[in-house]
Amino acid sequence: MAIYPASGNILLAEPGLQDFYFRQSVILLGEMDNEGAFGMIINKRTNIHFSDVVTDHVGFNPYIYLGGPVKSQNLFFIHRMATIPGSKEISKGIYWGGDSDVLFKMLENELIDDSQVRFFLGYAGWTPKQLDAEIEQNSWQVTTLTTDQIFNADQKHLWADEMLSINPNYKLWFNMPEDILQN
Repeated sequence: MAIYPASGNILLAEPGLQDFYFRQSVILLGEMDNEGAFGMIINKRTNIHFSDVVTDHVGFNPYIYLGGPVKSQNLFFIHRMATIPGSKEISKGIYWGGDSDVLFKMLENELIDDSQVRFFLGYAGWTPKQLDAEIEQNSWQVTTLTTDQIFNADQKHLWADEMLSINPNYKLWFNMPEDILQN
């Protein structure tokens, strides 16, 4: 049964997708409507820490994730706190954005840990109908994950595990070199 992509769904990059940003990506769709779609790559942790980007904040210092190629110099966040004003629920218990001053105060007061918030540089975006076309071209598998899977600190094997759960035959792709032309 095919899942039609919607806010809160997950996009898994097909094994043949070789784009720098999207190769083996797991993307949480934040929104999909007539104006297009956006999401965050949740499984590509960078070596950049929160304090490298927000220099006037001390204490909480998680790694930041590569969210996607759009506005890659800007910091975005998802979280589990319905109490942050201006945040938008994109899936049951998962929120996008909101008042960053409130979030930073919560961080300063140690009311939040890294299992409740994730920061991204950039996001993935699609123009109207672009994502639908990419799904029809078999660039993406549409699925779902639990909130705990999305906020789990260890995302190293998430893409492979989810691809195998969809189709065990994908295991053949995992033994190929990163550049399949060098096989």
